[in-house]
Amino acid sequence: MDDDPDNALCQLCKDEIFKYVCPRCNIPYCSVRCYQSQAHSDCSEEFYKENIQEWLKAEGPDSESKKTMMEMLKKFENQNLDEDDLETDNDSDDEGSLTDRLAEVDLDDPDEVWDRLLPEERQEFLEMLKNGDVTKLIPEWEPWWEKRYHVPKVRFLDDPIEPEYVGVCPNIVSVPDFSVLTKIEPSPQVYFNVVNVLASFAVTARYLNGDFDAMPVEAAATVMFVSKNLSNHEVFGDFDTAIESVSQSVIECSWVSLDVDSKRSDLLAQDVKNILAGPNEEHPLFYAKAALSCLISLMRSAKKFSKKPVKGAFSAQFPEHASEAVPHPSKDVLTKCSKKLEYYLSWAEVHLLKYCA
Repeated sequence: MDDDPDNALCQLCKDEIFKYVCPRCNIPYCSVRCYQSQAHSDCSEEFYKENIQEWLKAEGPDSESKKTMMEMLKKFENQNLDEDDLETDNDSDDEGSLTDRLAEVDLDDPDEVWDRLLPEERQEFLEMLKNGDVTKLIPEWEPWWEKRYHVPKVRFLDDPIEPEYVGVCPNIVSVPDFSVLTKIEPSPQVYFNVVNVLASFAVTARYLNGDFDAMPVEAAATVMFVSKNLSNHEVFGDFDTAIESVSQSVIECSWVSLDVDSKRSDLLAQDVKNILAGPNEEHPLFYAKAALSCLISLMRSAKKFSKKPVKGAFSAQFPEHASEAVPHPSKDVLTKCSKKLEYYLSWAEVHLLKYCA
């Protein structure tokens, strides 16, 4: 056995005890700062390139994703203008603003967008990815489960029939009654298994900025990887262990770029508590049912996903390694996972409330 204390040190800074191992090059490191350091730049830069490629070439773009992309580009342009005010006399006027150059561009096509960026803009964008500053360009997403809604004491005939929170949450999936699924009394441990699944939902939602539809395969793979109940049928006996399991799995997940510390673990626990509390005391189960329904829909969507090749300058700049880094669950695995989630949703309708009271 090798007892050399140097082997326990971060191999990038040589000062701190290592906490993580890079899944790409297997070098032990202690923090995000070291992961992003110059000494590890060749490996970490590829990681950031792959992540932005997957985001930009995601399947199934909609009007909301187009809006998000344009907001990112406008913020990127405004930041450049602020930094370059003193150099405007030297700029080429015929190049036009970034907004003008992208006016007729299909924002769903990463190659078109990339082709319209100037060389210096491309370089700066890559630097922002490397430094983590690109997150400043993404519109901040507010998780729907963080908001509580007032229950009116008096209702009028012209009040909206559908509560406001219904419109911002995932649609509730219809599942068979629990009595139809099984006649066996469920174990109390089912509740903690559901906690583990809800934690995997919350951390994946934050990782994807709330957008499960853009990359259903990656989203499904992430949910299953970080929930050991879904991936390994692990059974949990208490709330804290169910949460901690997800936090540990995030650290081990090679494609999820989230730094897990005590603050994030506390946030994850609070996320699950908020989901279990529901939008108000009148409908305490709604958020949990919405989260489980979202995962059921995700598994079904991931089964239909087909990867299309992307060719062009953007693709040449960002070689397609990301799709290889994320395991693609088989249709059989996705179906079994969906069935388990349907069981949990049906169980929640009947049994969840007594654990949340």
